[in-house]
Amino acid sequence: LSNGQLPGYLLEGEESDIQEWNEAISQRCIIGAGKQVFGVSLTHVMQRKGNNHCIPSIITQTVTFLDEHGLHVEGIFRISASSTKLQKYKNEYNRGLPVEFPEKIDPHTVAGLLKLYLRELPEPVIPFNMYSSFVQLGTNIDEHLEELSELLNQIPEDNYKVLSYLTEFQWRVIQHSDENLMTIQNLAVVFGPNLLRTENTQENTHLLVKDSSIVCKIMETIVLKKDSLFKRVFASPSKARKKLAHSTPSNRDAYASQKKNVRN
Repeated sequence: LSNGQLPGYLLEGEESDIQEWNEAISQRCIIGAGKQVFGVSLTHVMQRKGNNHCIPSIITQTVTFLDEHGLHVEGIFRISASSTKLQKYKNEYNRGLPVEFPEKIDPHTVAGLLKLYLRELPEPVIPFNMYSSFVQLGTNIDEHLEELSELLNQIPEDNYKVLSYLTEFQWRVIQHSDENLMTIQNLAVVFGPNLLRTENTQENTHLLVKDSSIVCKIMETIVLKKDSLFKRVFASPSKARKKLAHSTPSNRDAYASQKKNVRN
């Protein structure tokens, strides 16, 4: 910008070129403003000032919409969405704009947006360093439920919250599998590789193929056995602050130390 005006060459070019420049400029501003959510670490987004470690709105808003309008839709999460519409909503979230889904929007678009967000996370909900531990459980996962529960308990707090939230949602989806045709097996094929994957997938395609059946089986089991596998309970930030306000100085110091250790 010069004196508040765009350079002349940006105003005189082809419309497609102008749109490309506008998008590039917007993205630079987004990154600088700390608003971007797609392609940004889950922990980084949840630890931003004011977020209070809450699940990102891109997840809660898509899930809430699909709970109301997508559970009975045939092929939800399997039928592809318009890439143009996905890009539109992705840009809105990345700009930090308030996003509202109109009632007449295709539910496949909203489902595709959730999948896109999970796929573009630089590290999946289940961290890279835990991938091999999960996969080593094998396909006979029912024989290793206690080990699976212990592994889930080792997932960082923010990731654990998101995984538990998405697991509950997947459970609700399969309750309508007679209409949406999304059985637990079909849903695991969709969510499995997005929630549990190895690092450098392009270099480790052989691992993706070799482990695909194990990853899907793990996802199936996590959803079907969720009530016995997820054992951690978190107080809301407001409750935690209220409890801290009425505690003794020594307890407050201990709480602060514990909170610091969790974040680290």
